[in-house]
Amino acid sequence: MSEGAEHPPPPDEGATQPVPSSPPTEPLAGAQPVAPIEPESAPPAPPIPPLEPPHIDVSEPGAPYGRILKLRNFRRLWIAMSVSSLGDWVGLFALLSMTTRLSPGNTLAVAGLMIFRVLPAFLVGPLSAVLLDRVDRRKAMVVCDFTRAGLIALVPFFPTVPMLYAVSFLMESMSLIWMPAKDALIPNLVPKRWLVATNSLALFTTYGVFPLGALWFTALVGVATFLGLHVGALHALNLSRENLALVIDAVSFLASALIVMRVRVPLMAREHRPVRFEALWDDLAEALRYLKDRGEVARIMRSIAIALAGGAVVFSLGAPYAKTVLHGGPGAFGGIVAALGTGMGAGVFVLGFVGDRYPKAWVASFGVIAAGLMLLGAALSSALISALVFAALFGAAAGVAYAMLFALLQEIVPDEIRGRIFASVQVVIRLALFTSLVFFPALAQLFSSVAFGGHIGKGIRLALASGALLTCAAGVHGAYDVYRGRIHSGRPSVTS
Repeated sequence: MSEGAEHPPPPDEGATQPVPSSPPTEPLAGAQPVAPIEPESAPPAPPIPPLEPPHIDVSEPGAPYGRILKLRNFRRLWIAMSVSSLGDWVGLFALLSMTTRLSPGNTLAVAGLMIFRVLPAFLVGPLSAVLLDRVDRRKAMVVCDFTRAGLIALVPFFPTVPMLYAVSFLMESMSLIWMPAKDALIPNLVPKRWLVATNSLALFTTYGVFPLGALWFTALVGVATFLGLHVGALHALNLSRENLALVIDAVSFLASALIVMRVRVPLMAREHRPVRFEALWDDLAEALRYLKDRGEVARIMRSIAIALAGGAVVFSLGAPYAKTVLHGGPGAFGGIVAALGTGMGAGVFVLGFVGDRYPKAWVASFGVIAAGLMLLGAALSSALISALVFAALFGAAAGVAYAMLFALLQEIVPDEIRGRIFASVQVVIRLALFTSLVFFPALAQLFSSVAFGGHIGKGIRLALASGALLTCAAGVHGAYDVYRGRIHSGRPSVTS
């Protein structure tokens, strides 16, 4: 059967399709009339089967990457993720470069940019959480992409540090809507059996293009120089590689929006609920009650937060560790980040081949423990080569744990509340990163001053080891919760 035979083509393939209703039935004799249900109190729609070609065998073992990409709607979402991620990395490098250039000698300028990327988690995160369970998530992603394209396109015309901070804040606010909307859509587009491989593919796409983004941004120096010399209109604009990178980023968001518009997603009953601001607090309270009643979801989110807070020490102390402890050159920290990204990409790629054969929660717990142990090995290393090996293994273990935990959440959280849960997860991730960025450098300084007489290298080692032990503790605690039955093990199913 050809790919186009998935469903009869609608007049507008990109339009959201309603859930078909059951045919009316005759009332039974003597039955009492039933009052109509108000839209606000209507029960959630029944689960919608994924829109998949009927010839695809879900039960076949192995990595289903090729079969996943045969799903037309997920393939479009994946292409949008790939294009948007590549442009986003190039844009981030451009913003960091512009901030450094516009604030020579100000070491806090880049830190300020990163702070403005974290602040939306406090201010916008709760609002995005409740909106995503009342609106069409696909349309929300399209609006976010168009908004981000417009914001990033303004920067070349207003190249000031306050403008960079404002754009970073607003773009991250849009990301807090786009990313959980994407995570909440995936279970409606692929079979449950393939959630692990799907999340592995998504994670590989998001972080696997990081080296390409760095190379592309570096190559834009020559491209910008060539265009500035040979294209008169661009020469008048004083084109730089930063401005060219921002243009590419804006185009990538526009392309992502146009592609996402063509993704077909079943219309869920929750989308018939009007967006009323007075009801948003009720939705937030409902999500909190859900977390209280379903303790396993809260425990999974707690494990993510603790593990990330410990593991993010790689970024909060990575640069001084590479310079002071490893005595590396200017590219040492970049090499560590590249090794971490490469390991993560390799880990999640291999996971797609075997991930559906093992319980998700157990694999995630042992993945977190392994990540902590690799981080401890890096803290004890004195040579750059061994540090690169530990960084790659840390990335592989962390990627496996991340993909498994997201697949587990997608499996157990129902659609009518999935938007709020995944938006909350994104907020937790950013808060954990922010905590690590603030806490561990101060801890390293404290260790250096109190325990080692001002020897900063030993303080950095001990702070890194502390983050590693915190990560291990999160994994051990998660494994104990699985053992006690507090977290569903997520055993693989051959029928779904």
